[in-house]
Amino acid sequence: MKNFPHQINQLPRLNEAVAVFARLIDEGRNIDDDGIVGDALARAGVYTFRNASRKSVETLLASEHRKPRGSQGTRTCARDLRRFFRLLGFITRRDDSAWHVEEQARNLLALTLPADQARIRELWRRALLDMRLGDERGRISRPYRILLRLVAELPGIPKPYSGLCLESADDSAAEFDRIVSVASRPNPTATMDELAGAHMARDSIKILPSLAEQLGDIINAGGRLTISPRVADTLLDSRFVIAADEAMRNLTRRRFVP
Repeated sequence: MKNFPHQINQLPRLNEAVAVFARLIDEGRNIDDDGIVGDALARAGVYTFRNASRKSVETLLASEHRKPRGSQGTRTCARDLRRFFRLLGFITRRDDSAWHVEEQARNLLALTLPADQARIRELWRRALLDMRLGDERGRISRPYRILLRLVAELPGIPKPYSGLCLESADDSAAEFDRIVSVASRPNPTATMDELAGAHMARDSIKILPSLAEQLGDIINAGGRLTISPRVADTLLDSRFVIAADEAMRNLTRRRFVP
């Protein structure tokens, strides 16, 4: 299963995180330094401390800095978000090796009014649909599209199986058929734990399925996922689209049967 960043899955906090990265880049700060980015994320309220009580952020950061670097949650959050935003194309490294904030991120940050929420969701949706994820063998997949296709073709699929969007090595029909066969097994949690290990299986459903729910692309009813009727109009690749309204209605009515 492909590794995917799994720190934050709430769109408002992710929007704030994009703003933090953009500000640091515009200020010429080194966003390769997880300490700089992690501290900025904490001060912006993107990263939150456990058991914070009423301590100030600076007091909490001072305590965090006393931990070994590998145990500092702020650094882990910085590293994961930097990778996530790079996968989305929000930030890039160009020929001069400097980091740049790309147009889609600038467009996102320009939307600040309550009336802009639909446009904000559409920018996130487009970035997720276009996002490509590679593995150590150079195989590329588009996990968000695979997620939507999986839920569309298996209405009522248990949420643990939504993590299979990270199991597909590429976008081929053969790979999709393979993960559908995995989703036909009767015990989702045990199957995913066996496939990827319990830790990675849990992480696989933290981000993309949650974002899809917030964007209105999938519907979660008691841990069973179905596709939103509006998804048909968002997918451009014919391999990932349900073309007819009647077909979509039929899919959303049919229940998942292993």
